[in-house]
Formats: sequence, structure tokens, C-alpha cells
Amino acid sequence: MKILLAPFGSRGDVHPMIALAQRLDREGHDVLIAGPPDYVTAAERRRLRYHAYGSAIDNFLADTAADYAGGSRRSHRALNRAIEMAIDDEFAALPALARGFDLIVGASVQAGAPSVAELLGIPYRYVVYCTALVPSPQSVPMLFPARSLPRWCIPLAWRLVRWGYNLSMRKQVNAHRAALGMVPLADIYSHVLTERPLLACDEALWPVTSDATPAPVQVGYLTPPDERSLPRELEVFLDRGDPPVYVGFGSTGEVDAGATTRLIVEALRIAGRRGVILHGVGGLARGPLPEGMIATGDCDHAKLFPRMAAVVHHGGAGTTATASRAGVPQVVVAHLNEQYGWGRQTHRLGIAVWPIPRSKLTAARLGAAISQAATDVALAREAKAIAARLRETDPLENALRELVGSP
Repeated sequence: MKILLAPFGSRGDVHPMIALAQRLDREGHDVLIAGPPDYVTAAERRRLRYHAYGSAIDNFLADTAADYAGGSRRSHRALNRAIEMAIDDEFAALPALARGFDLIVGASVQAGAPSVAELLGIPYRYVVYCTALVPSPQSVPMLFPARSLPRWCIPLAWRLVRWGYNLSMRKQVNAHRAALGMVPLADIYSHVLTERPLLACDEALWPVTSDATPAPVQVGYLTPPDERSLPRELEVFLDRGDPPVYVGFGSTGEVDAGATTRLIVEALRIAGRRGVILHGVGGLARGPLPEGMIATGDCDHAKLFPRMAAVVHHGGAGTTATASRAGVPQVVVAHLNEQYGWGRQTHRLGIAVWPIPRSKLTAARLGAAISQAATDVALAREAKAIAARLRETDPLENALRELVGSP
């Protein structure tokens, strides 16, 4: 088959599609990835075709760091601005690019691709990375930072989410559809989610409920294999002492990277732990660090995390899945959106300490969380048990079977 993969978003949104492209390519399918320009190198390193269009998402996240740190209203406004730019870019690029393909697969908040598939008469599938994005009377929507809601409130919350999607996207999407001679849509949320989405989230971590509507196909998180070795300097550091603690916030920006770095360093000092700090989009740890700490750029987390005493992260779907597969305790510092849900869920599973909202992060609070995560025997035991369950499944094979009927 000739397949177009069209993800929108940051690293955690695009890299699973790179993993899927690798597997499809290995099976002999003709695959093209179309997405933000930030991930051309990651695709080309794996000898995959990648069509870059639109603006660099990492630059946007760095430029809007103050909005994401300014509370849920400001972060939602920043997210809406990114989506608005993406919708214009998608409708500009995809109609011509998608011609002649047998299947289009969208991921994350990909609001343009389903309309383009409809326009061209091409089958469309959608990949979602978080169970809390699929409506269910038992699950709090991902956009709600509250750790729980009364059961009777949950359907109201989902109606509010649907209303918010329509308010923020319907006018813009329908304007593009009108320009293409297409009828307007009444419900953007259902249009994006589709009738049978693929849920790229491991059942052992967050199973979908039986009353979810629509009923997704839960395939598991799609992790791209990485042939790179860890940097030599990092390897030397790891071999020099006890397992350190990883601290990284991925694609989230920082208002004051220096202040956040100092907070992390002080938290590691309080916990009495060596540390590996990820630069990330926020640019953490760009200056000198104390003895027993090292900074790193992009590297293979699947190789790094099993060698940690604990993993402190932002609660993105990909980092959560990788840390869980590594079998080490976690500390989730949730910044926005589904990260709150992942923080609650990993704690509920007994593989992470109680999550810390980014707005309430202090050195003392983080230091205490690191100490607990690195020493709690029950957390370590549950983390290893969950990791063993995750190794029993092959998410890429599951996705392949669902998309192209591979036996």
C-alpha cells in the first residue's frame, strides 16, 4: 500500500509515527511522513521519507513557555494558537501531497487530514495517544487538571470538551472545507476522533473502558527503535557511581531555564542523588553543573532509563511509556493537558509517587519526591511488574494488523 502518515505535534506526537513508518516500510509498504520540520533528521536517520511543512513546533513551544507556565487558561490559548497555525498549514499542504495514496493516518490534533481524506476519497485512520482523550462516563477528560470529578460531572465535562473543540476549530476548518467545495461540519471532535481510532497507549498502563464511545482499538505505545549508542561522556558518568536520577521535561519550554536548573540541582542535592538532566526544548542545564551531575541532549531513553534509580519527567505519553518499560519508579511533574492524567494514572498503578503540578514545583517538594521514588521498595516492585507485562506485547505488530491486515 501507499500510505501517508500525517502527525501534528511535538516529539511525543511524531516519533510514534516514525516507529510505525519503519515497521510499514519493513513490510514493503510505500510510506511518506508529513509533519513539522523539527523531525526530518530523526526520519532520515532511519532512511524514511519525510515531507516537512509548516512551522517548527519546538520553536513555538519555546516562544510560548510563559503561556504554558501561566496556568490552564493561558496554556489552552497557546495550544489553540498552535492548532490554528497547523490547520492552515495542513489544508495548504496535504490536498496536493495526499493524491494517489491508499491510506492516510493522522495523529495528535490533526484536524486537516480527515477532511483531506474525505475530499480525495481515501480511507482515513486516526491515532490517539492517551486514554483520557476517548469519551467515557468513567474517565475524566485529559483537559481537566483536577485529579477526580464526581461521576455525575464526567458526562458534563466531556460535553464541555466537545464544545471547546468546536468553538476553537469549527469555524476555521469549515472555512477551508468551503474553499474546497465541501459541506460544513457540525462536530469537529467526532470528525477528528473518527469512528474507530487506534489508541496507542498500553493496556497495562491505562486500559480503555468498555463504555468508551467511540470504541477504540488499543494497540499500545509505538516506540521507534534507536540504533544509536549513548554518548561516551554519559556512559563514563553512568559507570562511575550509583544509578543516578533522570530529570527532563521534554518538549515543554521554560520561562527561566537557569532558575529551573538551579531548582533541579538543589532537589538532587536534597535527595543525595547523582543526576542526569535533559536539555530539552526548555534549554535546561546549559551551564556548569556540580560534581555528580551531567547534562545530555537527545539520546535513546530506552537505553538510558533502565540504568536510573528513578525518572523525573513531564508526563508525556512517550516518556511515560518508555519509563514504564524500563521498570524504574517515576516522578511526574505535569505541565499541561494529558500530563495531569498520566501523573494520576502512574500513581494509581503504584509505579510513581504523587504527581507534582509544574506550578507548585519547588526544590524541597521535588527533592522529597525523588527520595521517595528512589528508595520505596513497593514502587520498585510494581515498576518491574508493569515492565514485565509491557514486554509481553508488540504494539507495532498490533497497529500493523489493524491498518493493513498483517497476520
